[in-house]
Amino acid sequence: GTPASSWHPRRPDPELRPIQSDETALVVLAAATRVSRGGPRALFDDLLVPATEFLLRYRDPRSHLPLPSHDLWEERFGVHTFTVCATIAALRAAAAAGAALGEVRADWEEAARAMHRGLRQGLYHESLGRFARRGETGANGDFVLDMTIDSSLAALFLFELEGGLEAEVESTMAAIEEKLLLRGAVVGVARYDDDHYHRRALDPARVPGNPWLISTLWLARWRLRRGDRAGCRELIDSVLELAAPSGALPEQVHPLTGRSVSVQPLAWSHAELLDTLLDYADA
Repeated sequence: GTPASSWHPRRPDPELRPIQSDETALVVLAAATRVSRGGPRALFDDLLVPATEFLLRYRDPRSHLPLPSHDLWEERFGVHTFTVCATIAALRAAAAAGAALGEVRADWEEAARAMHRGLRQGLYHESLGRFARRGETGANGDFVLDMTIDSSLAALFLFELEGGLEAEVESTMAAIEEKLLLRGAVVGVARYDDDHYHRRALDPARVPGNPWLISTLWLARWRLRRGDRAGCRELIDSVLELAAPSGALPEQVHPLTGRSVSVQPLAWSHAELLDTLLDYADA
């Protein structure tokens, strides 16, 4: 009954937990998918229901968006587009899992719809024509958007949220490809603009960050979504070329040499590759 431990710093406001609420959402999404495919009823009752109810409580009643938490990169605090998208997908999937068991949860469905509306209203920059990676409350109380181009904005289509937002998602993904796709010695996508984590090339105008395999594969799946099989295959091949002789995939690589500069293997890289290959095969 007490808050779990976390290596994230605690917030001055006790209502704001030192968590990444996208992690709760992704567990709900996985559990709901399993239940909808014939998984055990206990998974719904013991895990999915309490976790989904937490996601419902951890929202701003005015914006309908999740309360601030840490981002998927474990670097920033705020309301992140990735987290919002993951939470919408989780609420939708949880409602579908409930329906499969004869448990109609209209409140979960309505929360997902309201959050989808809040996503467009709160995190889209009209004049720039693309989504922000996050928003946070400024010193004067205004909701300030962080417009740094970030590959995690691919969540807009990865979680299939384009309905009614096709043009906005298209412009956002175009900005990612234009700004973050590196075509030097290594073909790949940087995590976000001016990424300093393990940075190797010191020319941010030319190299916004090291190529990350998950970011590269997200763009590959976007190309496939738009019918560009050749463009998708180009990025898949570039990722496979970065594997160790054992097949182990790194997190990120040196933009000039292609050598791993951090953890290898990274399970996340392997999972994204499998997802991308399955999508490619289906296409």
